[in-house]
Amino acid sequence: MKSLTFGFEHLEHRYTYLTKNIPTPIPVENRINLVDCLRHKYGDDFAPHPQMKSFILLQGELPRSFLMGEEESACFGRMEFIKMNASTISKVQFFAYAISLALKGKLKTAGSSLSCTRFRRHQVRCFMEQEVRHGETEVYAGVQA
Repeated sequence: MKSLTFGFEHLEHRYTYLTKNIPTPIPVENRINLVDCLRHKYGDDFAPHPQMKSFILLQGELPRSFLMGEEESACFGRMEFIKMNASTISKVQFFAYAISLALKGKLKTAGSSLSCTRFRRHQVRCFMEQEVRHGETEVYAGVQA
């Protein structure tokens, strides 16, 4: 959401252009970039590129109305606004679902970090747990097939 092409500034500009009104500003400190959050928690390789499509596929099936950016642009050019809107809604619904999975610790990623991770070609889940031995806490990683 930091990009001028896809970010908050783009949304503000589009809103102003379409409505001729100034949008309510969202202070920078209140903006959340979900990709930054995912990279912080699961590593830079949380999903292969194209990341949005790959990330959705890691969680299950691609929504029927999902369109890639180029496809959405083509729909705009053909004035297929209902298809564009359906694609946008499917992405918003997916991210709400992904956030709920993350909060439950059930989000699947392709990265190699050790927290609720499913590796690229394996149905393997890695986890980190704390173990207390003789008054000292140790962290160990385990692999579960």
